Amino acid sequence: MALPIVDISLLGDKALDAALEALGIKVRDRIVKLGTKAGAGVWLRAAKAKAPVGPRKPRGRHLKSTLKVVPVPGSWGRKYDKIGHRVVTGTRQELGIPPDAKYYYPAALEYGRRDPSDPRVSIAQPFLRPAFDENEARVKAVASEKIWAGVKRAAAKAARKTAHLARGGA
Repeated sequence: MALPIVDISLLGDKALDAALEALGIKVRDRIVKLGTKAGAGVWLRAAKAKAPVGPRKPRGRHLKSTLKVVPVPGSWGRKYDKIGHRVVTGTRQELGIPPDAKYYYPAALEYGRRDPSDPRVSIAQPFLRPAFDENEARVKAVASEKIWAGVKRAAAKAARKTAHLARGGA
């Protein structure tokens, strides 16, 4: 069972949308990638604070230490509306879960577990979704701030280049 991808859209900031549209695609993509990564960093810190500290599996690491920010699959090399980052848990190998194990315990923690053939029932102890929900405004604010800073840097660089060319530079 895969953990959900939370879509963080910076909709409603028309000035930011217009500023991004004025940039070239490669510059725009790079700026948005940096912004979404910074926003996901806020989510990561909150998720690590909420992650339960359970027993460490033999030859594995604690769940908290395997949480990381990764790009949304397929986001590299696409239009900027597909760019994003998300927080994911470690692999079975990183967590020390045997390859033939029936459950992936981070998903069982997040969603709970109920198997008719198994009398044990696990009640959900979500940590990823609540971490995002409680910090959504901060995640968006950090991402937006980082994107605005990138837009301002790109605009200043373009202005310097235009001034240099106007002076007859090559």
